[in-house]
Amino acid sequence: MSAPGQPAARGGTPSDRGPVQHVVFLVDGTRYALPLSVVSQVVLQPEGLVRVPRAPAPVLGVVNLRGRVVTVVDFALLLDLPRPAQPQRKLILLERGRRDLALSVTDVEGFETVEKVSSQPRESRGPVRGVTRVKGAAVTVLDADALDIAVTHLFDRG
Repeated sequence: MSAPGQPAARGGTPSDRGPVQHVVFLVDGTRYALPLSVVSQVVLQPEGLVRVPRAPAPVLGVVNLRGRVVTVVDFALLLDLPRPAQPQRKLILLERGRRDLALSVTDVEGFETVEKVSSQPRESRGPVRGVTRVKGAAVTVLDADALDIAVTHLFDRG
């Protein structure tokens, strides 16, 4: 959360625009953060998820959210992580232009201001921008553009 009286920047990355608001979420006990500027909303995962035949494994299916058909992607499987042992209870809806997309995650902790991110080696990055500390705990900060590329490749190969 922002300090009282100090507005947090929205969009960009912590190193190029100062502090940036992020959504901090959990996937199987690991904490991740996405810039708030790419998140349209967070909702409970609704009933009625419809599987899509021959869809790539990370695509859990589609769901109707307020009249819009939203593709639901398992965040862990998108990043080639093991299938989470804990139930995925929340959806993070992304504002990425081309398609209505939601990431299925275990839980959302809240909104935090991220000021400094230690970068990852270029060859091991994927959609990971780096790591920061929030309230004393490590949080993996994601690069929204690289995450968008990963999703696009998912549909290109599927």
